[in-house]
Amino acid sequence: IPPDTVLSPLPKPVLIPRISPGAQIPFARAWAPELTDYEITREDFITFIDNLNIIIRPHPAIHVVKLAAFVIGVIPYEGADGVAGALEAVAEIATIAMAYTRSKKYLRLMNERYFHPRRLHAKVVSSKRMLKMFHLDKKDPLLAPLTEDSLDLSLQERCLKHLSRWICELSFDDIPPLSHQTNMLARMAAWEVRHKIAKVDKKARRSRERAWKRHMKGKKFKEGRMERRRVKSLDWILIQNL
Repeated sequence: IPPDTVLSPLPKPVLIPRISPGAQIPFARAWAPELTDYEITREDFITFIDNLNIIIRPHPAIHVVKLAAFVIGVIPYEGADGVAGALEAVAEIATIAMAYTRSKKYLRLMNERYFHPRRLHAKVVSSKRMLKMFHLDKKDPLLAPLTEDSLDLSLQERCLKHLSRWICELSFDDIPPLSHQTNMLARMAAWEVRHKIAKVDKKARRSRERAWKRHMKGKKFKEGRMERRRVKSLDWILIQNL
């Protein structure tokens, strides 16, 4: 983009949530049409997110350690559970540390070469940081009120609906397809993430349905504790004015 290009400030920040809490959980593949004004195409922005998701994906060596922990855990000898648990803990710590370091380097490079020339800045923020940014109370639920029509909405959908007045609306339509994963360990990692998210979402949906049934019987409605904890643990890709 030419350095003398005049660009208007972004009207609202762009926030892309993780699909679910977790250092190695991918961010949603979505984009904001307002970015077109900054010569950012849908394809380029989705590629930016896809590359970040690849970077935060657990290293293949981590999956080898986790597999070893599983094998040791099923061996019937005294102390096997302790060894397996230690290996699993080491793998989780390594995953978080590697994801943090690699994502920081990637974002620094993307800001220097892509976003800063467009007077924008990209970073990853926590829900706690986001509350402060929008001057919201720390007890804000960050979730749209639960109704019969919203029972089937995912965590990220309810959260985005609640934040709609402060952020650019996201589009999930006409998103370029994800490139085919040929590496076996990469496929294993992707399957593990999808399985983990589906399991948690299913449990959360059942919790919402039970709470709604109690509410329809005249009892006071109370949001599930698991949902509140999950949304407060989300991370977000933030695109804001430089």
